Amino acid sequence: MTFFQSLTYDHEILDNAAGTLVSLVKSMNNGAEVINKISQLINFFQNYMIEYHIVKEEWLINELIGMQIPADHGPLYYYNFEHKEHQKQIDNIKKHLVDENKREALLSLTLKFCTDLWEHIDKENSVLFPESEKVIGAAKTSRLNKHLEENNNMYDKVLKQICIEIIQQYPPVISLPESIRGDGCTSCRFYDGRCNGIELEWWSDYQWEDLFERE
Repeated sequence: MTFFQSLTYDHEILDNAAGTLVSLVKSMNNGAEVINKISQLINFFQNYMIEYHIVKEEWLINELIGMQIPADHGPLYYYNFEHKEHQKQIDNIKKHLVDENKREALLSLTLKFCTDLWEHIDKENSVLFPESEKVIGAAKTSRLNKHLEENNNMYDKVLKQICIEIIQQYPPVISLPESIRGDGCTSCRFYDGRCNGIELEWWSDYQWEDLFERE
């Protein structure tokens, strides 16, 4: 599996894990077993998504920054912003998970985390990953593949297997009415003047010229 394939594969699991988490929090009055499964999934998001998957994405972002693609505004800035936001959301969910008197707040926090994560996954799948593959070049891609090989340890496979078993037991929902799901920058909540989209923020003159030639 190549580096970019691994990112997409991770997203498939994370997407389904978020859907299963929604199913679980909506039925958390069904007892301790459901609460335990919610706790296991939150631990998965912390240990796999935050401490492994996002680290891989940061390897990619660092390569792009090395190519003079800006990280103080535009898509890279908001990808990093959302990564930090996910960590804060997980920390908050953990605090509410241990308090039986905060189940309503736990439901609200968890649904917000899942809808934000779905939007984030859709943007990275349709914008960050394909655009990066176009510009990053063979040498940098090879370096990323080597990083993946050196850090693809057994612990992460065990974490994924636990998550997959929970997903099979509690089928995921695909979306929610309040979700913003879809491809491209126009589906992004920051595409409102805070970020002008991938083309205006970091396309090169060559990419624009190539687009006009193909048209």
